[in-house]
Parts: sequence; C-alpha cells; structure tokens
Amino acid sequence: MTLVWVQAVRFNSFALDPREDRLIKWLIDLNFWNTTVKYQVMAARRCLPLEVEYELKEKLGLPLDCHTKKLFSGLIASDVGLSLKSLGFCDQDWDDPETCCGKLLQLNLARVQDSERFKAISYAFDTRIQYLVGVRQNPN
Repeated sequence: MTLVWVQAVRFNSFALDPREDRLIKWLIDLNFWNTTVKYQVMAARRCLPLEVEYELKEKLGLPLDCHTKKLFSGLIASDVGLSLKSLGFCDQDWDDPETCCGKLLQLNLARVQDSERFKAISYAFDTRIQYLVGVRQNPN
C-alpha cells in the first residue's frame, strides 16, 4: 500500500471572513468565491478541497509558466518593485494578459505605479497564494 500525504490549503478565519483572511479576499476579487465554494470549504473544515483547487487553477490558467514564476519571484523579493523599462515595456502594453506582467495583473498579484514601476501587492506575499499559483511547493 502506498501512502500519499496531501498538503491542503487551510483558511485562517474560523468564520471564513474576508476581513480576517487575505486568501478569501483574493478569491472574492477574482470572482471565484461564492456560496457553494464557501460551503465546500466549511465541510472540509476550513481546507480548500482538491476539486475546488483544481477548478480554481483551471479557471485562472495556473500554475504560472516558468517566465512568469521568475518575474513573480523577483517581484516579491524587490523592495521598490521593478522598472517596466527594464522588463521591456515602453508604453502601456504591460496589461496584455499574454505577457508575464499582464498575467500577474490579471491575478491581482501586482500593480503598476506611475506607469514606471511594477510592484507586488499584499496578496503576493501570502504563502498559500504563492502555492496556488505554482511558486511554492507547500501551502504553509
């Protein structure tokens, strides 16, 4: 018999309140959190069921590709963000969802400041979200 250890994504809020848990707020902002998902999470004792995780990943096109993962890792490691010019963006073409920057903007993990700097937003620092987008191996 083979034993398989599954690391489930766990929600911090006992009441599943978005004001208490950044992951819930991120899922709401992505239009993924609804009553059905909430009840499935409640039934799984505040864990994200695997079928819901797969549905989320399929809907959002996750995990991120290797170029977007590299950009995301650099972004969360930077204190001041990254220059859009150094990333090869001159005009406002960074929001194209086909680009690495556009994908991170679409996932609400980054923002553009003053049309010059690409910066991570608070969701990007949550290890559970990093796991869901494919940057970390462990959700905790």
